[in-house]
Amino acid sequence: MNIILNFNGKKALYLQIYDQIVSQILTGTLANGDTLPGIRDFAAKLKVSAITTKQAYDELAKEGYVITIPGKGTFVADLSIEEKESKKQNILKNTMNQTIDYLQLFGIDKAKLAEYLK
Repeated sequence: MNIILNFNGKKALYLQIYDQIVSQILTGTLANGDTLPGIRDFAAKLKVSAITTKQAYDELAKEGYVITIPGKGTFVADLSIEEKESKKQNILKNTMNQTIDYLQLFGIDKAKLAEYLK
């Protein structure tokens, strides 16, 4: 699993880890049932605290991307193609809504945005 962190960026490190793992799950780079690295080992590899890695794993579990079995590890959840598509659509909707909200601060409405997208 390849994770690249921007230690100087504005986005929290655990969210960077979360986002990249989600991307790898939804694109099939990580398959259903794949084992994620242990929290401590992964944290050491990424040069972050175990708490940061745990936050990312907890968020992944909360959103249904992974399951954790005490004493065994953390695994990619068994997501169907339809579930993955639904999650992709939700990410797209949320991202677009955030973008629209941000652009409205500058007086750019949905019609103007649609014009730009064409």
